[in-house]
Amino acid sequence: MYGYGTRRNTDQIQGYTGWWANEVYEGFGTEVTIINGITYTYEGEWKNCMREGFGHLTIDQEFSYVGDFVDDEFSGHGLMRFNHSGLGCLYLGDTKNNVKEGHGVFVRGEAELPQ
Repeated sequence: MYGYGTRRNTDQIQGYTGWWANEVYEGFGTEVTIINGITYTYEGEWKNCMREGFGHLTIDQEFSYVGDFVDDEFSGHGLMRFNHSGLGCLYLGDTKNNVKEGHGVFVRGEAELPQ
């Protein structure tokens, strides 16, 4: 498949809408996957079916990351929003291999996170 299109699995738990090349996600697109009742949504750049470049990942309403992806992982600079022990938390800074690493600012508060 080449160009822009949509694919949905027959069980309706995964779908992708975006750009394709050589039968894989390539360019900008959105993938929604549901695993054990948890919804994962990624909107952003893809390269050879992997998250690569700038994107936004949301896991239900509990976690979101907006920033750089390398080899399908958070790597570079980004903003994480998540709940920790019932508190809304923010991290703005460097990431590597899906974790906070390097320079950044971590804020933990008592208010709910804005959507």
